[in-house]
Amino acid sequence: MGCFVTKTTIDVITELKQLDMSLREMVYKYEIQLERTNEELKQKISERAAKDRLLMLLRRRKILLSCLTQCENRMTMCTQKQCSLEQLEITKMQLDAIKSTSRIFKRFTNRHTVEKVEQLHESMCALQEDMMDISEILEQPVVTDLDVEDELEELMANETTVTTVTMVTPGTTGTTGTPGTTGTIMTRTVFPEALVENDNEGERVPLAI
Repeated sequence: MGCFVTKTTIDVITELKQLDMSLREMVYKYEIQLERTNEELKQKISERAAKDRLLMLLRRRKILLSCLTQCENRMTMCTQKQCSLEQLEITKMQLDAIKSTSRIFKRFTNRHTVEKVEQLHESMCALQEDMMDISEILEQPVVTDLDVEDELEELMANETTVTTVTMVTPGTTGTTGTPGTTGTIMTRTVFPEALVENDNEGERVPLAI
C-alpha cells in the first residue's frame, strides 16, 4: 500500500515559490541565449553567410522566444495560484478564529447564564446597601449633643440653687426688776454640698455662710 502525504496550503505555497524561482532562472538563461542568437544572426547576415546557417539561427531564435513566452506565462500562473492559496490560507485562519471565538462565547454563556448574572447583580446591590448602612451606623455619634446639653443644664441648675436657713434665738427672762433679753432671728444662705456632719449626733447640718 502506498503512503499518501497530505500537503498543507503552506507546503503548496512553498513549492510554488520554488517553481517561480526556477522559472525566473530559465527566463534569464533564455534571454541571454536569445541575445547571443540575435547578435550572431546579424553578424551572419552582414557576412552574407550560407542560407542554411541563417535558417538554423532563425529556428533557434523562434524556439527561444517560444520557451521564453511559456516560462513567463507559467510565472504568471504561479503567481496567480500563489495569491489564491494565500487568500485561502487567510480565509482558513479567519474561519479558525471565528470557531475559537464561538467556542469561547458558548463556554462563557454556559457558565454565566442570564439568571446567574442577574442574581450576581442583585447580590452586589444588596451588599452595597449593607455597606452603606454600616457606614451610616459608624458615622453616628455615641453621645449626642442633646444629651450633653441636658447634663450641662442640670449641673448649672445645681450650682445656682441656694438654701435659706432661718435660725431663731429665744429671749431670756430677767430677774425681778431686770428686763430680759429679746430673741433674735438670723437668716443664712446655704449652697448645695455645703453641709458638715455633726460629730455628736451623726446628723448633717447646714454650714452657714
